[in-house]
Amino acid sequence: MFEPLKQPYPFFTAERTLPQLLGRSLLIGTFITFFLYVFQPFGIGNWKTEALFWYLSGFGLITALLHFAFKLLLKFSFVEKDWTVWKEILSTLLLLVAIAVGNHSYLRILIGAKYSVPNLGISLFYVLSIGVFPIVLEVMMTYARLVRKYKDGRVPNSPMPETDDLRLVAENGKDFFQLRAKDLLYISSADNYAEIVFNKEGALVKELFRSSLSRLEDQIENERIKRVHRSFIANLSRVDKVTGNAQGYQLHFGSADVRVPVSRSRSHLLD
Repeated sequence: MFEPLKQPYPFFTAERTLPQLLGRSLLIGTFITFFLYVFQPFGIGNWKTEALFWYLSGFGLITALLHFAFKLLLKFSFVEKDWTVWKEILSTLLLLVAIAVGNHSYLRILIGAKYSVPNLGISLFYVLSIGVFPIVLEVMMTYARLVRKYKDGRVPNSPMPETDDLRLVAENGKDFFQLRAKDLLYISSADNYAEIVFNKEGALVKELFRSSLSRLEDQIENERIKRVHRSFIANLSRVDKVTGNAQGYQLHFGSADVRVPVSRSRSHLLD
């Protein structure tokens, strides 16, 4: 019954960067403002003031700021691989509690409401009544969508011509490494070097090469060899199996005992 709650869940499904997070926070705050202004629940309709919209904008602004700060704190405090569905739901409920406290404090300043446990409980009830069901539903629907997307066994293979060659030039502009494109499995970042992993006469070979991954990426024009992660370039034609969960894909290369991760921002390369 509780197994889906224990499944992996990614941070920032809708906002991968700080500008995206800020934009989403402002969008949520704007929604709160207009929801309160249009429907005027919880006795707001009894407020007799021409500045009603601007007063209600304060609730939206507090909601937006707390959402942004809370998500930012999570981003720098937790490791994504340990994040699960139940943690996502719990963290969001805690965010709602923080919003309730913030909005109650604002209400106290606005209309002189007493700062008491009963009044705070009422504010918490108001916030939860608006947000709890849509949030839980959104988390579960997002998880279900990601499970469908990251289903096991997807193999994005397509044949690569035998004659295609790769010629990779080192940082000094003189040394180079050349191999057939079809023999390459992947290239990984290794401090100031790149580790090139390829097949040579049926054997798996690893070669250190003095170059940054970005420099090598700029030299590769083959449509099937792509940067799939900040630390990996992969030959998609050599992928034997793709596994994954809601936190992303992993590429498998035959007998090579390695899994190459795929960033969510680059998962479209496997479609």
